[in-house]
Amino acid sequence: MSAATWAVMRVVSAAPIERFATITLTVAFLNLCVAILFIARAPPLRSTTARDVVASLPSVIAAAIALKLAPSPRAWPIGAEIAFAIGGAVTIGSLASLGRSFAVFPSLRALVTRGPYRVVRHPAYAGELTMIASCVVARGDAIAIAVGVGAFTAVVARVIVEERVLARDEAWPAYLARVRWRLVPGIW
Repeated sequence: MSAATWAVMRVVSAAPIERFATITLTVAFLNLCVAILFIARAPPLRSTTARDVVASLPSVIAAAIALKLAPSPRAWPIGAEIAFAIGGAVTIGSLASLGRSFAVFPSLRALVTRGPYRVVRHPAYAGELTMIASCVVARGDAIAIAVGVGAFTAVVARVIVEERVLARDEAWPAYLARVRWRLVPGIW
């Protein structure tokens, strides 16, 4: 429920000129999507360990820090703004494809192989990294670059943890054979 509240408050509390800015609306729609999926999600088939949650937490924190450090939506270069919106759309579309298999932290749920999950195994994280990279470009300093590198490292660690959890699903090996790439086709 708090994600839905954040979505509404993000738009309502924004300055009038920023209320309908691409950045503000992208974050609001993403939070709303997460809230809906959180409510609709199915129970896990198998819970995760505290170690897996702790290993995944930095990626959530890094994304929030990158957004917090980014300048006001009015100050973003147009290219960074467009990339942020595209990354947001990829993330929202990927999360929507997860449907009831959505989880905040790694847990074994029904394996999703439709939509963008036919192309890469973690499209939501690819979209999230695009959004983080856009925040880095919008701010454009050493602090932003350090946060971006930290976020990338944290997301890679999270992908590894999630794949270890997903490997418990009997359909996982066949999925790996069909979808070779984790985040970016042809790269990783």
